[in-house]
Amino acid sequence: MVKKVVLLQGIAIGIFAIACVWFFQSFYSGDFLKGEGNAFLYTIDYFISYGDKPAWLACYAGDFLMSLSTPQGFPYLLTAILLLEWWLIFRILKKFDVGEMAFLFAFFPIMFEWGGYCNSNYLLSSVLSFIISLSVFFEYTQIRNVKASMVFGLLSLPVIYVLAGNRLNTFVILILLYEAGKNRKQWGYWLVLLIACGFLPNLMQHLYHMSGEQAYLYPYYGIPALFPAILFCFSLLLLQIKSIRDMRISISSVSVTIVVLLAALVASIGFYADY
Repeated sequence: MVKKVVLLQGIAIGIFAIACVWFFQSFYSGDFLKGEGNAFLYTIDYFISYGDKPAWLACYAGDFLMSLSTPQGFPYLLTAILLLEWWLIFRILKKFDVGEMAFLFAFFPIMFEWGGYCNSNYLLSSVLSFIISLSVFFEYTQIRNVKASMVFGLLSLPVIYVLAGNRLNTFVILILLYEAGKNRKQWGYWLVLLIACGFLPNLMQHLYHMSGEQAYLYPYYGIPALFPAILFCFSLLLLQIKSIRDMRISISSVSVTIVVLLAALVASIGFYADY
């Protein structure tokens, strides 16, 4: 059974990679992500300038990668980044005790990220900030000591905001879902997390000289950029249903999941596309 699951994972990754590269080679426009990678300067001053706004690492990495990319190379770059995001989501789903179907369930947020890049205003920094948030949360789940994990979680809040901006809320929601799933009723800790998540952007807006709306949304352009993270958090709630979480691999379960994934991709492309 383990070998069959690994084989199916490999097939799924291969099909996704080929389809993603083909799609963006066929439909990708050179105008996409035009806000990133233009006139990139490899200077200390340019690097430091990213500290003027939150999510500096996500924004800098997005510009840096786009400066190295070409319209022909972008499909491969984006495919690699989406697969990295898939891998992190898959590993996190296993932390939530999701069974054999976790590798397919992990593709649901990726379908919306894919669709997002059919819109010229959807920046690479969006998926990178999500990856940063997921990476920090995965490290959080690796900590066995409860008190140490609480300290790590609280100290990570300002760090995530500085590095990844608005994905701070995703990190907090994931912690709450994870702790609830582990039946750790740390009410005080949860309350502090929620309060900090709500007020930290408001406090930081003065440091970054931003409006309240910018402080809570940066670096995203509109609510639709948050849909993949929202979908992932919502899917974790659905996966609390034992029959879904423990679903075994079968022809019917795989077929139905693939059909739903394709429907999600088509809906996402239809929603985001501006070409």
